Amino acid sequence: MANEHLKSVIGIDFGTTNTYLTVCPYGTKNKFPVHFSGRSPSVDTAILYADKVASDSAFYPIIGEAASLTYGQASLEEREEKGYRYHANFKPEISGQEIARNCAVDFFKAFLREARRVGVSLDSKENSIIIGAPSEAGEDFRKTLREVMERAGLGPAEIVDEPKGVLLTDLGYNRFPLGDILDGYLVIDFGGGTCDFALMKKGEVVGSWGDMELGGRLFDDLFYQWFLEQNPNLEEKLKKERRDFYVWSYLCRRIKEDFSETVARNPEAKFTAEVGRFGLIKDLSVPEFLAKASNHSPSEAFLSHSRSIGATSSEKLMAGSINLIAWFTDLLKSGLKDHVVKAVSLSGGSSNWFFVMEVCRSLLGLSADRIMASPNPFGAISEGLAILPAIKTELDSAQTKMMATKDAFVKNELMPRVEANLQDRSNRLADMITLDLFDAQIIPVFKQTPEDNFVIVDVEAKITELVDAYQDRLRQTVKKEMGEELLALKTIIQSKVQAWLDSFGLRLDGRVSTETTPGGQVEIDRPLIVDRLAKPLVAATNGFVSAWTGLIAASLCGGSGVALVASGPLGLLIGALGGAWLGRLGLKLGRSQIERFTKGNKLPKFLVETITSDKNIAKVRSEFKNDLLKKVNAIHKEILSTMPQEIDLVIVNEINQLGIINVF
Repeated sequence: MANEHLKSVIGIDFGTTNTYLTVCPYGTKNKFPVHFSGRSPSVDTAILYADKVASDSAFYPIIGEAASLTYGQASLEEREEKGYRYHANFKPEISGQEIARNCAVDFFKAFLREARRVGVSLDSKENSIIIGAPSEAGEDFRKTLREVMERAGLGPAEIVDEPKGVLLTDLGYNRFPLGDILDGYLVIDFGGGTCDFALMKKGEVVGSWGDMELGGRLFDDLFYQWFLEQNPNLEEKLKKERRDFYVWSYLCRRIKEDFSETVARNPEAKFTAEVGRFGLIKDLSVPEFLAKASNHSPSEAFLSHSRSIGATSSEKLMAGSINLIAWFTDLLKSGLKDHVVKAVSLSGGSSNWFFVMEVCRSLLGLSADRIMASPNPFGAISEGLAILPAIKTELDSAQTKMMATKDAFVKNELMPRVEANLQDRSNRLADMITLDLFDAQIIPVFKQTPEDNFVIVDVEAKITELVDAYQDRLRQTVKKEMGEELLALKTIIQSKVQAWLDSFGLRLDGRVSTETTPGGQVEIDRPLIVDRLAKPLVAATNGFVSAWTGLIAASLCGGSGVALVASGPLGLLIGALGGAWLGRLGLKLGRSQIERFTKGNKLPKFLVETITSDKNIAKVRSEFKNDLLKKVNAIHKEILSTMPQEIDLVIVNEINQLGIINVF
């Protein structure tokens, strides 16, 4: 496809009912549909021969709406005089029936002529010609289609599965996240003559099924019979004038399309319209439509047309009553098997039926934003085929730019935001636990312990009991906060990565799952609490004991310090214990023994007042909170240490997914 000398890409959707042509300057997405007539950017897949008109006439055969109207409006005498032969809906039969194949060749020859008339060159030497084929069509059909294009002067043409054309259109419009398209993307091409399902993963069709008989023409037939029911004397007249096929295939198709659009807007609407100059069809409603669609038998006009192009109707069509909606439902269900569907794209005119969306929602369980009709359901395939080279170039370019800038994005834009969020969360969690445990439960232990019965080991025991009782509540608090933190973190990463991906002009899906994000549990273990809270108490006691020991030792040496000790607050303690005994205690016991002694004995009031002072408690509180912060930050450090690699894997995966276009 890297043919830079080519002027344009020509995307052709050869449909059973309509054929679409989209032209796009090579390498751009500036696509434009070609109008051969003013009504719509489509050509009815119909051809009118005039066997009794001079063979060198530049006018015949006529194709498109002109063919349908010319034939339908001509009198019986004029048809016989010019030898009119009218054929439509011949696409499904081209590989098996020569008459259908010849119609297709002549149709595309006239197609070339009409394109030149509106200033569009379909020369394959100057343009890339890409035509779609149903994904369930076999090699015989594809081979025949190539031959048809060659014989008509359009070849060599590249044949691409029609569902891939829809996928390309969706990529061009950024309608679905690329992740959904890659993981399970179902294209339903419900057109005039076929119903084609294609399940795609990573750009490849992994499941293709459908029915070359189920299509809009059966619904055309439904409305044709509905019209005849309301006009009971008309059928014989139409047959006699040989207008039955025209009314069935053209006029009733228009009525069907108008009815479908009307009830899609308002399901309660009653629909009335003129069917050409042949009569009125009135008060059509959804309930009545559903009743007829669930019990439909093909008309003689339908079967006669099938025979005229060499087709042999299946036993299903010949057996009598058919439930058309159940046929569609069962057909969709038959190919799903164990496949997971993440997104559904509806194309083809018949996909506009209200029941198509309802059936998809019911069977697939997807939200409305994951089941969408194409912005141009009729021309989605040709549009997608026309922008194929541009999409490939766009994705290749984005892939290169992303790889070049991803490291700087993670380091300079993403991680600073993540780190700031984690720090805010750490502070919040530490504050919550400090208020809930230390302030509300531990401080009262200090304040409410009688001064005349303050023993450090008893205080430790009470704190131990509180911490043990608090563990369940702590786990619930931390689980909630850490869960919210990880959710917030995921949201931040998601939004930042998504914004970065979107900056390249593509709708990609940057996903960081909770499974790949390391998490942790903050624990306040009992020994640590006791240790952290006991140490300040013991440290304060140690300071006094050291002072006591030093002063007593001095007194034993006869120093003047004895008087100062005796006259100070410690005199009470010295007097109670006996100076000689305490002196010996100070001289004979080491620091750890003094700590054990102090922890296990009642402390004097002045020492208790010092230990339980606001200043000392504030200091212990600060150390408690800081310890919590260290614990939480340790978990965050673990998260932060692996997060860049995890995010890089996600981004690289997304970037590599851009290679989806290489499968075309």
